[in-house]
Amino acid sequence: MQRRLLAALAAFLLLAPLLSACASKGDLEAANDIRIYQALPVARSSQLVETEGEGEAIALVNTGAEPHTVSGWSVETGSGRVLLPKLTIEAGRIIYLANDAQYFAKYWNFAPHYEYGQDTDKAVPDLKLTGTNPPVMNDQGDVIRLLDDKAKLIDILAYGTVSNAPAPWSGPPVELVNSFPLIPANQVITRLRQGTAYRMESRAESWSGGTRMAPQRVYFAGQTDFPVKTVSGPMTITAAAAPDNTGPLLLSLIDRAKKSIRLVAYQFNHKEVAEHLVAAARRGVKVQVGVERNPGGGDLFDSDKEAQELLAKGGVEILYYYKWDGDLSTALNPIHSKYGIFDDETVFVSSGNFTNSSYAMDSACGNREWMAVFADNPDMIDLIKDIWEADFGTGYAGVRHYGEKLDRPLRPDTYDPGPCLTYKAVKPEPATFSGKATVTRILSPDNTMDRENGFLGILRNAKQELLISANYINKWWGPAPAEQNFTEYPQPYLTEIVAAARRGVDVKVILDRKVTLNSKRDNHYVVDYLNGLAQMEQLKLEARLVNADGAGIGRTYHNKSLIVDGAVVISSINGSENSFRYARELALKIDEMPQVTNYYRDLFMHDWNASARPNMPADLTAHPRNDGTFLHWSRNPETDVTRYEIYYRPNQDATWMKVGTATLPEFADSREEGIWGVTAVTKAGAVSHYAEVNR
Repeated sequence: MQRRLLAALAAFLLLAPLLSACASKGDLEAANDIRIYQALPVARSSQLVETEGEGEAIALVNTGAEPHTVSGWSVETGSGRVLLPKLTIEAGRIIYLANDAQYFAKYWNFAPHYEYGQDTDKAVPDLKLTGTNPPVMNDQGDVIRLLDDKAKLIDILAYGTVSNAPAPWSGPPVELVNSFPLIPANQVITRLRQGTAYRMESRAESWSGGTRMAPQRVYFAGQTDFPVKTVSGPMTITAAAAPDNTGPLLLSLIDRAKKSIRLVAYQFNHKEVAEHLVAAARRGVKVQVGVERNPGGGDLFDSDKEAQELLAKGGVEILYYYKWDGDLSTALNPIHSKYGIFDDETVFVSSGNFTNSSYAMDSACGNREWMAVFADNPDMIDLIKDIWEADFGTGYAGVRHYGEKLDRPLRPDTYDPGPCLTYKAVKPEPATFSGKATVTRILSPDNTMDRENGFLGILRNAKQELLISANYINKWWGPAPAEQNFTEYPQPYLTEIVAAARRGVDVKVILDRKVTLNSKRDNHYVVDYLNGLAQMEQLKLEARLVNADGAGIGRTYHNKSLIVDGAVVISSINGSENSFRYARELALKIDEMPQVTNYYRDLFMHDWNASARPNMPADLTAHPRNDGTFLHWSRNPETDVTRYEIYYRPNQDATWMKVGTATLPEFADSREEGIWGVTAVTKAGAVSHYAEVNR
C-alpha cells in the first residue's frame, strides 16, 4: 500500500508542471480574449435614477473563438471595484453589468446580466463589491480596468479628461462626442471592429466616436448595430419619383394589400393616403404606421395631428417614437427613415415623408423625391422587416400608441403652402423591371460612417461617376455655426465628395436652393466652396443650387439620393452630423439593374440641365453718395437674365441679407459701409454666383 502511495505521489509530482502549464495556458487565452466592450459613463438626468452613477453600465466580450471560464476577476474605476462571479463566457458573447438594472432595461431594451450598484430587479443577480463603493465612473473622465483573480491588469479603457492612464494605454483618452444633439449623456463608448475582428489596441482609435478630424460612429444606449447587408438575386423593382407619379403608386400599393401594411416616416399629414389606409383597415387589413412624435424636437403640426386622428379613429394602429423620458431620451433622434411593407411580400423605400408634397396626386406640383418598390424576393423583404421589428416591434419604452388626449389636434389646420409652379412630368409613369439585381442596405447610425462598405464607403469607392441629388449638405459638422469649424470639424460627406473628384471621378452635386443663407455652412456656401475648389484644382466637379423655376419643382428639392458608377442609392440620409450619427436613416443601393439607374439618371439630368447658372455679374463697383452707396456693374451677356438680386452683410463673418432687386445693372443703398453682393437671375430662375464689393 505504501509503495502504491509513493508511486502515485511521484507520478503527481511529475505531472504537476504539465497541469500547471495547461492552467496557465487557459488563463492566458482568457486574458488575451476577454475584453471591455462598452461603457456608459455619463447617465442622463432621469426620473428613473436618484443617486450618482445609477444609469451607468459596463460590458465585457469574449473576442476569441472558444469559450472561457473566469473566476475572481473584477472591474474597477477610480471610485471602486466590483467582483465578478465564476462564469463561462461563450465565444462572441457580451456580458452586461449595470449599476441600476431597472434603468438599464428601460434604455437598452433588455435586462443586464448583473447589477452592482442598486438592487432594483430581484431577477438580476447582484455582484459583490470589494470595498464600500461601487465602480462609479467620473463624468469628466476616468480609467476603467479589467483585472484577473491576481489583480493583474487584463484590459483598460481611458476616456475624458484623464491625463495619466497607465500602460498599456497609449496616446490620448477616448473623447466623448459633444456636438448637440450628440451629447455625452447616455453615450456608449464601444470597441470598434476591423472587418469582423475587434480592434484590440489600448488606444483611442480602437473605440467609437473618433476625433473631430476623423469622426466615427457614436453609440447611444438602446441602439441597434446592424451590419451593412447585401441581397443578390432575381427580383422585381419599380422605379418612381415625385412629383411625377409617387402619389398614385402609393395608393395602389395600399389598395392591393390583403393582410398587412406597415409604413414608417418622419411625418404623416396626407389625408388622402390616410383615407385609403382606413379603408384597408376596415376590410380587415392590419395597418400600422410608425412615425416620429417630436419632429424638430417639438410637437406635431396641426396638419399631422388631423391626419393621424383620422387614422386612429379609422382603426389604424399608430406607433409614436417619442421622448419618453425627456429631451434626447430616445435611442434614435429622430426616426427619419421612410419605407413601407405590404403583406410581407412588397416593400418600398423613399426620400419622402407621407405628405401631399412627397406623394402628390397631381404631378404638376410637389417635392422632388425618389422612390423604389421591391417584390418577388423574400430576402429583400427581410432587409426592411428587420428594421421595423427593431424600431417598433420590440416593446421599447420610446414607442407608444396614439392617445386621444395626448395627440388630438388642438386647433384647425390653417397651413397654406402657397402657390405652386407648374411641373411637366419627366417620368409620367413608374417603370417596372424584373431580373437579377444586387441590393445593399445601409442604416444610420449603424453603418453610414463605415468608410469601406457604408454610405461613406460608397462615396470612397466611386471610380467614374458620382451624381448627388440632395436637400442639403452642411459645409461642416460640430456644435457651433462659426466658420472656423470648417477646419476643426471637417464634414466626411463633403470630404469624400472632394476626394472622389481629386482621384478623377466626374462629380455633379445638386442642392436645394431654399436651404441657404441661414448660416455659412448651408447650401449656397457649399456650392461656392465646391465650385471654387474645382476651378482652382481643375477638377471634374460642379455643384448647382436647383433652379426650382426651371426644373418645375414647385415645393422642395427634398431628395437625398446618389448615382454612383451605374448604381443608384435611394436614401433618407441628409448631409448633417445628426443624420449620419444619431437619426434612424435608411438607404438602399441598387446595382446590376441598369434600367433602374437610367430612370433616375434621366431625372437627375433634367434637374441638372434646368439649373445651369448664368455668369456672375462683372465689374461691380461701390461709390459713395450723400444718402449711402451706389452700386454699378456690367449688364450680363445672357439674353435670358431678367433681374439682379442685391445682398448685404456688414462683414465677412455675417450671412447675406437680401436688400433689393434691380432690372438694370445699378442699385442705390442707404448703407455707407459693408459688403454688397449681386447675383444675376434668368427668366427660368437660375442664379449666378455672388459678385462682391467692399466699401
